[in-house]
Amino acid sequence: MKGCIAHDASGDFFLVPQRGAKVPLAASSDVAAHANQQVRVHGSFIDAEHPDADPPDGQADNKKHIVREFRVVKVDVLSATCPVSASRKK
Repeated sequence: MKGCIAHDASGDFFLVPQRGAKVPLAASSDVAAHANQQVRVHGSFIDAEHPDADPPDGQADNKKHIVREFRVVKVDVLSATCPVSASRKK
């Protein structure tokens, strides 16, 4: 897949393609090293558990939900910077 690697305030990384929704990336040092670069990532989709952000009725619980992420095994840098349009999608 091709796009720009971006991260949010919580430190989660995403691939932001030119078209379509951002794709969550399984964290790795390779991904972090290429933040704000246009890349082609190689790997496969996995199901990852994440704690629920908003438990029902405001009560704390330990439930987890499954999120589809892309586990990166290789990163090819296409450009040292992201196009302007990709940086707006962060």
